[in-house]
Amino acid sequence: MLTLFSTPKAFRGRFKGIQENAIRSWTRLQPRPDIILLGVDEGTAEMANEIGALHLPNVARNEYGTPLVNSIFAAAESASRHDLMCYINADIILMSDFMETLHRVCRIISDERFLIVGRKVVGIDISQPIHFDAGDWEAQLKARVAAEGRYGTTDSDYFVFQKGLWPKMPPFAIGRFYWSPWLVYNPMTRGIKVVDATSMITAVEPAHDYSHTPSADIKPAHSFKRGVQIRSADTRNFLTSPEVVNNARLFRGCKYWTTVNSSHVLTAERLAPSGWQRRMVGGLAVLDYNFAHAFYVNPSLRRYRVIVRGLYKPVRPLARALHRYVAGRKA
Repeated sequence: MLTLFSTPKAFRGRFKGIQENAIRSWTRLQPRPDIILLGVDEGTAEMANEIGALHLPNVARNEYGTPLVNSIFAAAESASRHDLMCYINADIILMSDFMETLHRVCRIISDERFLIVGRKVVGIDISQPIHFDAGDWEAQLKARVAAEGRYGTTDSDYFVFQKGLWPKMPPFAIGRFYWSPWLVYNPMTRGIKVVDATSMITAVEPAHDYSHTPSADIKPAHSFKRGVQIRSADTRNFLTSPEVVNNARLFRGCKYWTTVNSSHVLTAERLAPSGWQRRMVGGLAVLDYNFAHAFYVNPSLRRYRVIVRGLYKPVRPLARALHRYVAGRKA
């Protein structure tokens, strides 16, 4: 029925345990999906062999060795035996509600294309292997999600779609901003239903930093308080890295749309069009993302930073408050 595919980072340091937990959680889904792991980073082939997944090593990369999104999707779609696909970041733990939700959406939308997205829960330090043979591992993790978790972003780390949804995709560097909002923005402009399934799917991203990014001058963060505390200087360095700047160039002319800009939202009761409240929050979130990122990825704007920030200052508290309302602590 479904093919899950992903491009893991090297299985070393903190990311080794994080990715092993995530990928092994996918093998527990019922019915079990086909799994494709792409790339040649350390440990990827071994992980694919362990779980009985298909390994596709030949993926186009940029000069920093980062896999390109268009190559990842093209290779996975070509190799998959199923029409229903899901790209997912290799650090996202899934539970049984994932397949249940997919079945439900497929029943509701049976005669047209769609895209399912959703936010991830962050802020949970999962440093030990999860014992998946324990019958209560989901219940234990969901209890931690309720106690410690929060929605730290409105971006999606998984995308469920039918083959051919994106006929032509720019060569974004994976994991370097802008590629995920493009995946939402492009089908929305073509009238395709984009469904925010956040309230129905528990997707957990264990705490980590961006020290794996070779094009950014970032030192690993070691202090934990409800997850890794990434220093603001590290974030700025990441946003000014050449890969992020190039992704911003490829994204030019598009809107930074995320889960809050989806056309529909899935709840326990129904699949409904997004209401005016969500559209307002989505518009302000886009505005806030643009101002937060633009001055880092576009050096020519830096001379105007003080002026524009002064103009935006009265609006920013409202934008941030609404953003926190949608992307804040999980209820």
